[in-house]
Amino acid sequence: MAASHAIVVQPDQQERLESLAAAQLRSPDLLVREAIDQYLEAGELQSPEEREQMLADAESAWQDYQRTGLHVSQDEMRDWIKRLHDDPDAPRPSCHT
Repeated sequence: MAASHAIVVQPDQQERLESLAAAQLRSPDLLVREAIDQYLEAGELQSPEEREQMLADAESAWQDYQRTGLHVSQDEMRDWIKRLHDDPDAPRPSCHT
């Protein structure tokens, strides 16, 4: 049997959660459980070595960007992610200056 815990959700968070759940045809409870799972997985999977590697990769990517100017905008990535929902093989956006 699953343990039950009360979580305080602020009114503005509750509105946003209900709106997102309705848009995805899912329950707010399910979205909260998934968010907790993702948070726990991210924390559990990241050893100090993995964190150091992630930071080194980020630094390398930043240096590449400074050198080349190549990038993909946040809007382009968001649009691609939305397309992936309908087409898992949607081509990723191309880097540009």
